[in-house]
Amino acid sequence: MDMHQMIMASVKQKINEIRKEDSLVMPIFTDWHVTSCEDSAVKNLLEALFCLKEINPNGVIDLGDNLAMLGRNEHIANKEISSLLTDLFQKAFQTCESPIYFANGNHDGIGTDFFKADFWNEIVKNRYGNEAAQYGEEGSYYYVDFDESNTRLVFLSVPCDSDIEAKMPHPCWKFGEKQIRWLAEKALDTDKNVILISHVPFYYYYVGDAEKTLEVWNGNCTAKAYVKDLCGWIDDIEDVISILNAFQHQNGKLIAVLSGHTHVDSLWAPGESKDEYTNSLPCYQVVTRSVKPYGEEGEFRVALDLMVWTPSEGTLDLIRFGDGEDRKITI
Repeated sequence: MDMHQMIMASVKQKINEIRKEDSLVMPIFTDWHVTSCEDSAVKNLLEALFCLKEINPNGVIDLGDNLAMLGRNEHIANKEISSLLTDLFQKAFQTCESPIYFANGNHDGIGTDFFKADFWNEIVKNRYGNEAAQYGEEGSYYYVDFDESNTRLVFLSVPCDSDIEAKMPHPCWKFGEKQIRWLAEKALDTDKNVILISHVPFYYYYVGDAEKTLEVWNGNCTAKAYVKDLCGWIDDIEDVISILNAFQHQNGKLIAVLSGHTHVDSLWAPGESKDEYTNSLPCYQVVTRSVKPYGEEGEFRVALDLMVWTPSEGTLDLIRFGDGEDRKITI
């Protein structure tokens, strides 16, 4: 029995102990940052997804940042990026045999379109089993309903735009007016339980060397961009938080916000404070670590969360497949 099979035996037992008829069960992975289909991360993730077929999940959530630094420190054409992402997602879909629901990360689609939604949508929209997704007017935001668990998953998209021809190009780190209006008027117009999904957490802001720059391709030539601009804070986050609080106060059922991006596990309860940040959302914020952490010897170790949301119990369990700890939320 190999490593993944041993992990799977333990995970399957845990899930069978807590799974109910109304449970929504979905593997979640994020930030695998691959450079090619031969990357060791691809092999390990596919092996994990193959094992996870045993639990008959309702789908798989990809929280984004599928690519490494492609298109930044050297120019990679859109055609090459599209081909790589398509190959990766097709392999994952064929392996897991469940619908895959995508949230675009800041590393995805960074060729000459530089975060443009139409570039990303051409690769993932209504493909890989996610045809039931209900998209907004434009962009990469959508929701999916799971009637058995009376639950709606809402996927938000950031960044919303970019100034690729600027001397110092950077994405526009906003949800944007159209997406926010769609969230308030369409996505949250429901009496279902709502789980919100966004690659970038609502609390995140860049804390590294703000003056550090990387080369990017701006559509015509190589240019410089600040790292903080490529890994930024969501500028209109307060508008979204206000909408979510209003929804919850009007008898909404906002369960949690799930994110990636930071490469580390984190969990904040409503109103909880850590360092200088206080969770002003009326729900938990949950962050899943990168799918490819590395051990002390540099060996690859996979890390996925298995979300088990059970409305009848009011519990959201995150069972870890691989490195990391299990986490539990009681609503």
